[in-house]
Amino acid sequence: MQEVIDIGRLIRERNTLPIKYPLSELVVVHEDSQYLDDVKSLEKYIVEELNIKTLTVTKEKQNYGVVLRAEPDVKEIGKKFRSESKKISQAVKELSGQDLHHFVTEGQIVVCGQTLGQSDIRLMHSFSGEKANELSQKYQVHSAGEVLVLLDVTRNQEMMDEGTAREVINRIQKLRKKAHLVPSDPITVYVGVKPPSHNLSNVVTNFGEFISNTLKVPLQLLPSQTPPGVIIEETSQIKDAALEIVICTPNGITPSNQQKEPESDKRKKLKIHHENNIENGEPVCKFVNIELCDVGTCSVLLENPKGKYILSGDALIRQVQVVFGIHGKRPELYLSSDKTKPLNNLSEKEVLNLHKRTLYAYLS
Repeated sequence: MQEVIDIGRLIRERNTLPIKYPLSELVVVHEDSQYLDDVKSLEKYIVEELNIKTLTVTKEKQNYGVVLRAEPDVKEIGKKFRSESKKISQAVKELSGQDLHHFVTEGQIVVCGQTLGQSDIRLMHSFSGEKANELSQKYQVHSAGEVLVLLDVTRNQEMMDEGTAREVINRIQKLRKKAHLVPSDPITVYVGVKPPSHNLSNVVTNFGEFISNTLKVPLQLLPSQTPPGVIIEETSQIKDAALEIVICTPNGITPSNQQKEPESDKRKKLKIHHENNIENGEPVCKFVNIELCDVGTCSVLLENPKGKYILSGDALIRQVQVVFGIHGKRPELYLSSDKTKPLNNLSEKEVLNLHKRTLYAYLS
């Protein structure tokens, strides 16, 4: 069912709709009931990956007024068939739905006695019927093989605001990471907006519970006086407004990684670091940083000692499972947080080339 997700992402990219902004509906059309059942069984995954509210599966393409039509590549046909090109081009435009279905299935079709391939014909979707104009403004369409996907690209203010709320979450997560806080550290997050009249203030207020539940931390509006127990604070820009974020300790409790260490413990750590091949503040052995979504971060040595016992791609994944205590679930690794650069079947050389990179792990 990956092709459904890939098509959805493609439509988003073509229409400049970042994944953080939710959309109302994705429609999957296919003639095979089993295919639709398989898609429906993965509804939760598809909804999450494409950030949509509703997944609809159906065989009834006619209900959406979608028709497939063919356009000739005049330049390509002209080069191949010269004097016959005009006649062939016109015949391509008149191909029936059944003809086009054959072309999709076989990858070629005979027109006016000549065999045309995918370089000669461009397939395009359009809407027909009384609601053609309405449907064309609501849905963007793309297909792959026999599956047809319609994505409702209609934007409304509530969905735009939810997308902005997700951006606020992203800024808070980055600041928490910057402070070297782990998810188990007790904190309270304060946010403020300048100017207060900006719509971002409404977003923070209306989606406060959503932001708090996603981050799993209390969220409060920033008071006029700086709250006590500040760990880190930062001001950033979102949609022409200043977003002030202050992360504090609740009730004066200091997070575990902020506590002052006794000198004896520091000396022990320095000794351990030295024994593990750390020179000039940096490990001699190659390593990567792993960020497991909504859980935390860690570093994994790709070799130890230097030049020996190099991890394979599968061994790297096993290390991630061990470090984060993941049992029975295989994490998928990516070079980017938006999952657009998967890392699969890595050789030892490719693993070593990841040195100092941050990888993003998601549970499959």
